[in-house]
Amino acid sequence: MKRSIAVVLSSLTLAACAPKILDLASDGGSGGSGTRTDGSTPASMAHVQAQKIDLLFMIDNSASMGDKQVYLQAAIPELIDRLVRPSCLDASGNPQGPSTVNGTTDGVCPSGQTVEFPPVHDMHLGIVSSSLGPRLGDQTSAGASGGACLSTATVMIGGQSVPANNDDQAHLLDRTGNTPTTGNPVTGTSTDAPAPDDFLAWFPTVSENAGKAGPAGVPAVTSETQLDSDFSDLVGGVQSFGCGIESQLESWYRFLIQPDPYASLSLDQNMHAQWVGVDTAILQQRHDFLRPDSLVVIIDLTDENDSEIDVRAVGGQGYLFMSTAFDPPRGTSACDSNPGASDCTTCAHGVAYPDGGVDPCTGDPYQDKYDWGYDLNLRHVHMKAKYGLDPQFPINRYLNGLTSATVPDRNGEYPPGVEGDGGSYAGVNDCTNPLFAASLPDPASDFAPDGSNVTTIDPTTLCKLTPGGRPASNVFYAVIGGVPHQLLHYDPNSAANSQLTQADWVKILGNDPENYDYTGIDPHMVESQTPRNGTPLDPSNVLAPPTAANTADPINGREWITNEGAHADLNVDLEYACIFPLATPRDCTNADNSLACDCSTMPGVLDGGEVSPVCDPVTVTQQDYAKAYPTVRELLLAKKLGTQGIASSICPTDIVDNASGTDALYGYRPAVDMIVRQVKSSLLP
Repeated sequence: MKRSIAVVLSSLTLAACAPKILDLASDGGSGGSGTRTDGSTPASMAHVQAQKIDLLFMIDNSASMGDKQVYLQAAIPELIDRLVRPSCLDASGNPQGPSTVNGTTDGVCPSGQTVEFPPVHDMHLGIVSSSLGPRLGDQTSAGASGGACLSTATVMIGGQSVPANNDDQAHLLDRTGNTPTTGNPVTGTSTDAPAPDDFLAWFPTVSENAGKAGPAGVPAVTSETQLDSDFSDLVGGVQSFGCGIESQLESWYRFLIQPDPYASLSLDQNMHAQWVGVDTAILQQRHDFLRPDSLVVIIDLTDENDSEIDVRAVGGQGYLFMSTAFDPPRGTSACDSNPGASDCTTCAHGVAYPDGGVDPCTGDPYQDKYDWGYDLNLRHVHMKAKYGLDPQFPINRYLNGLTSATVPDRNGEYPPGVEGDGGSYAGVNDCTNPLFAASLPDPASDFAPDGSNVTTIDPTTLCKLTPGGRPASNVFYAVIGGVPHQLLHYDPNSAANSQLTQADWVKILGNDPENYDYTGIDPHMVESQTPRNGTPLDPSNVLAPPTAANTADPINGREWITNEGAHADLNVDLEYACIFPLATPRDCTNADNSLACDCSTMPGVLDGGEVSPVCDPVTVTQQDYAKAYPTVRELLLAKKLGTQGIASSICPTDIVDNASGTDALYGYRPAVDMIVRQVKSSLLP
């Protein structure tokens, strides 16, 4: 039974039900004209030496991420070590071991050797999570965190009620500790990352720092051992019971780039979404964290495709896609074969074609209850093909944010008067990009907040910043995401052999994913809710079927049945890009594991191929593997950034280190090595 809707125009929160019919123009989505429509130019790509690094991690904190965060914690000390104690090179350029500190001088190498790049002795390290809350939805996220994306929601861990961390607002996080399994939850804050700034500042006592001003707002960390420990604690404190509808790209964009980040979201009298106020907590943290002369590195750790919904898309009604009370429309028949076609729109409109005909949208023009487009946690997948519209932010928003001297504020995204008229995301670059500004507004001195993170601020104060000198070549984006490591061919002994070619990118993303041409894509990277028995463009490219053994495919185990048959209501999900063995199998009948389990707690309910390949084939309630889905939007951004983009797999090649602790393929060492390889050119004198 489809849900009928009553709209309360005076309400500023989502009613219990929402309208089926979207009031929108035929092009619908936010993919419109994209960016740089005002003719602005990218930031300079000229080489400028940097001696400071501002390192921002975006860590997915949804329920399946606990196992991956453990590997990140192990990799953190090695990343820090590589930056603060770079390798010594022999005359042939071969690494001979880390440099040392001699008294107050760092980067010291034995006679006849040279340091590969100057040691980093001024570094800020911060973390944002993927959780941005319900975003005007009905607060019943289908994420594995067990329901609500409300900031007030709690989960039960070890018999304790724990805050669900569903709305971290893109603020820097200073939570510490690890996800508990029994007893009292381990939580706290770091004394080295105090509020309100909540980041770590590496500023050792070395000769290079003599006479320089130390960090503002947080204490200087001068011990490398302490820095390793502090940041590993912060990674553990992100935890893994946040909102299941992740905002992997928007979180770091909101923190670093959005000129006027909203303080809250609301609905106007026409039930159209609007941004309200300015989040001065972000502005304060941004001011203190982001320096105008630093090298900026964003590291995005996630096992799922970017799920962010632009709530102001689709004529201000994009937020409806965050509501289980909303029945998404079907796309017209043209969307089945070519989502980029002009006659691919939504069946809800009964759009007339030039020949006078009307698309034969048969049956109900809305998605079926058990369709993967109906499931709240899967609505972001193939949106244009399913619905005939796309309420996600265009990927060029993020490319523009990392490369352009100017970006849109909220008015440049949706110029006044357009939101209620079915307009698309405009992306008019009307403001200085904070990432490329000479200085940033300081809420503590530039304007007076009212004490609640909300204040009325002259938009000019946030928009018309003085341009700075950071070149775009000093901004890097790395994704550790859902892509088989076999498609990345990392070689620890050769940077050249590790570089991805255009042919490699075709296997990862297809020939032209922005125009829905997936020719040449490896089937493991196809987002699908049904077994990928070949791709439409290459039927011979067949993966192991659901009837195969769990290890039949060395990359993703095998395909499995998600939303078909008698248990379609229990099993709606996507096929996996890759899986990897858990260090310790997980008993899904244990209540403490319930949030993080991908296997049934009821043996005998699911049949054969309905059991996920991450589950033990005999004890089906035991999870033996962790999984990752294709993270296509994050990887597309890395590809579009060229040498400023870095791609690595969240599925490790080796899950156990060797006895000497030097296995180059263990955990996320490949990601650490590739990040250092790329950024060190901007640290060279």
